[in-house]
Amino acid sequence: MESKIDAMNKIQYDDSSRTTSEKGVEFIQALKPCKNGHLALRYSKFGACIECVRENNAKNRSKNGHKYDAWNRKWRHENKVYFSAHAQRFRMKHPEQAMLRNMLGAAKRTTKRRNLPFNLESSDIEIPAVCPVLGIEIRKTLGVGKRTDNSPSLDRIIPERGYVKGNVIVVSWRANRLKQDASIEELRKIADFYQRIAQKD
Repeated sequence: MESKIDAMNKIQYDDSSRTTSEKGVEFIQALKPCKNGHLALRYSKFGACIECVRENNAKNRSKNGHKYDAWNRKWRHENKVYFSAHAQRFRMKHPEQAMLRNMLGAAKRTTKRRNLPFNLESSDIEIPAVCPVLGIEIRKTLGVGKRTDNSPSLDRIIPERGYVKGNVIVVSWRANRLKQDASIEELRKIADFYQRIAQKD
């Protein structure tokens, strides 16, 4: 029976394609597809196709999601310093992608807490340069980890429908904070009320 080492030795690689990730894992490009048809990078240490590993991990998570969640919570708790530093490097290197992850994560936590629908992906969210409500600049502030009035915020157009495709828009944090969970009718009443008071003065 052929060993894993013998099988690895038969794989043809482009030696000039060697790359190393931030975690120190080395990858290399195979010249032929794997058994599942992926012409992808391989782990240079043991020759596994990274796409096959991702697919296998996804299957395992779907079957044993609670175990993965528990392991992730434990690992993050035991490696707070490493995780914080790694997250900060990612935010500085990929600010917009980090913002998308942050907004999706916050939306998922809200839907779980309030039992709302959720079916969003990163491709469903577009971050504008200017807040469509207040007309103020939307700034990428995740690199320093502070949220300001100009930070992007994912808002539900109709709150009770949840975070679903077609029911979300990115506005400034100030606009979202002012709106909260109010309906359009409630916002109109608030505006009318304070306008009447201002006119009396």
